[in-house]
Amino acid sequence: MKGILREPDKKKKFPGHLVIDRPALQRQNQEMRNAVSTSHCSQPNTIEYPMSIEWLLHYAKFNACWNALYQRQMKEIQEVKSKLKMDRNFSD
Repeated sequence: MKGILREPDKKKKFPGHLVIDRPALQRQNQEMRNAVSTSHCSQPNTIEYPMSIEWLLHYAKFNACWNALYQRQMKEIQEVKSKLKMDRNFSD
């Protein structure tokens, strides 16, 4: 038996493009309209809230320690610079 080539009923304007059926598109639009917006931060009624508060406290303590270290180092650097200036004045 010989195969018969038939012309398609509807010729597509752009070969290779996919056809999206309308019910699926409408269902997707309906889902988008019904979507609920959620918060990006933890809320007091979730299990992660106490952990986030604890993390914030640790982070604040961490920053305070680094700031204290930077201030102490700056003070030490200024003391050394002032000593060097005094030594230069005495040697002149």
